[in-house]
Amino acid sequence: MQTAYEAAGSADFFLRLASAWHARVMAEAVACFDQALADVGLADDDPVRKVLHNYFTWAATTTVSRYQRSAEDVPDGLRIPRWSWDGLVGETGSGSADSRPAAKGP
Repeated sequence: MQTAYEAAGSADFFLRLASAWHARVMAEAVACFDQALADVGLADDDPVRKVLHNYFTWAATTTVSRYQRSAEDVPDGLRIPRWSWDGLVGETGSGSADSRPAAKGP
């Protein structure tokens, strides 16, 4: 008699399932984050909302995805990437920490 694990397709199936689940959860996390931004009153065209959305989306789809298997996979001394109005700042990013959108008038 086959086990449920074997019937599902063994390890290959569960790796695909975990990947699909993770992609769905990250997409839903971004949608929830966007709703939270709206809940605190940030308008769709607010530059703060845009940059926070971009940062969260980037973090959820890249950084978080790197260490899915175990917390032990996260390297010691890993630093939180810096983010600017233009995006990721540092070795792999092109954003500038000093650039900001023009101030809105009254």
